[in-house]
Order: sequence, then structure tokens, then C-alpha cells
Amino acid sequence: MKRLVFLDLDGTVVSEDQTVPDSARKAMREAVENGHVLWMCTGRSLPEIYPWLWDLGFQGFIGANGTYARLDGKDLFNHMFPRDFIDRAEAYFKENGILSLWQNQEAMYPTKGYFETFFESNPDAREKWATFLNHVEPYIREGLPDGASKAMMVIPEEVPLSIEQVEAHFEGELVIIPASIDTGVAKAGEVLQPAYNKGTALVEVANVLGFPIEQTVAVGDALNDLQMVSEAGLGIAMGNAVPEVKAAADFVSTPIWEDGLVNAFKHAGLI
Repeated sequence: MKRLVFLDLDGTVVSEDQTVPDSARKAMREAVENGHVLWMCTGRSLPEIYPWLWDLGFQGFIGANGTYARLDGKDLFNHMFPRDFIDRAEAYFKENGILSLWQNQEAMYPTKGYFETFFESNPDAREKWATFLNHVEPYIREGLPDGASKAMMVIPEEVPLSIEQVEAHFEGELVIIPASIDTGVAKAGEVLQPAYNKGTALVEVANVLGFPIEQTVAVGDALNDLQMVSEAGLGIAMGNAVPEVKAAADFVSTPIWEDGLVNAFKHAGLI
């Protein structure tokens, strides 16, 4: 049976050092050869996608935690925070000493000091992410975008606010989940649109491509993968996944560095 497979990137396909295990590469090639359809389903936006990721056999792209999808170079959907909301949110962030990184599918808009603060607690993490930082540098812009798919935010330790307090301030206009990238910063989060997530995107793309939900597979590890793993016909958590994703999954594989994707694909019957 042909299956539509949604794969998270960081922690599922791509390891912390920004490489893909050889076993995962082989498994993905074999799955495509067997007739299955692979889609990226990531928190990253297009500026954060290494071109070589497409060589792994992906047919389509879901980015920014489900707010954007592209197939054959064309947008399927693109849900964004409007500029008036971005202005209001940024005014609140600035007033309270919160650093942000707004992003859409064309560029990234960090406030001054964002990247330095994001990595300051863990210099080793900055070294591991050097490839990523070099890749996104051409897409960095000053100011604010007219529309944004999502934002990242960092609350410096000296700021007496919690992520929950920031979320509560906006009274349902946004949701904030802990950042899926662990750099040692305790108060870092992803600012998302409440109506959209990887699960809603999975359903929308499956409908467009004509796949029943029963023929979908999702593999992930971070909290932003929870809805995707829950919605799929077969939801798989990596062995390095957070407890919430493991609890929602139909199957828990081994960690990414222990042939996690291979074992996930074997369980799903893809290879």
C-alpha cells in the first residue's frame, strides 16, 4: 500500500551536528523506490532548508509548524500573522526586554542580539549549529516583515517573565511552545498561530493529494510534532522524543543516532 509519509527534520532526520545518518539516507531512498511519498514537515521555514535535503527524496515541504506548504515549486497554502499583529507583539516584546526572530518563507528578521542570547548559555550548541547559521545569513533582514509564518522568542534570564505569562498576555492570539532546539536557554519558545500546526497541515496536504488519513505516516520527536503524530494514520515517535510525543504515538522507535528512522520505516512497512 502506497503511503504518504510526513517527516520532522531536526531530531528525526537531521542530527544536532546538521548531518543525516547514513542509515536514514538509505532508508529514505528505499522508501521512495518502494513507491511511498515523503514530505518534510518541519518547524523550519524555507530560508532554513539546506538544498541538499531535497536530494533525500522529499516530494513536498510543510514549514513553520504547519502554516505553509509547497509542492512542485507552488504554494499550497500560506497562513501568516498580519503586520498589525506583528507590530503589536513586537512592541510588547521590546517593552519587556524579549528578543525575537520573525520569519516567513522569504527571509528572517531577528532583533539585535537574538542569536547571541539564544546560544550564549551553550557555546557547544553554537558550534554545532554553525552550518545552520552560515546558511541563513543571506536571508537575514533588518526591521519587521509585512507577514510572518511564526516567530522565535528568547526571554533573557534577567527578565522576570515566564513563557506562560507572555502567552497569557495575548489572550489566545498566539500559542508558545518550548523551542525544539535545545541550546541551554531555559526561556526560549516558538510563537505560533493557534489555528495551525503540523497536524492541520498533514490533513490538508493528504486531502489535496488524495490520500486517506489511514494511509499517512508521521515521524517526529519534539513538542511541535505532537499534533502531527496524533493525526496520522500511524504516528511514530523517535526514541529521543519528548514524553508527550511518545505517549501520543502508536510506536516508539530508537533514537536518531541508533537507526531510529530505519526502525520507524520498518515498523511502518515502508522498507
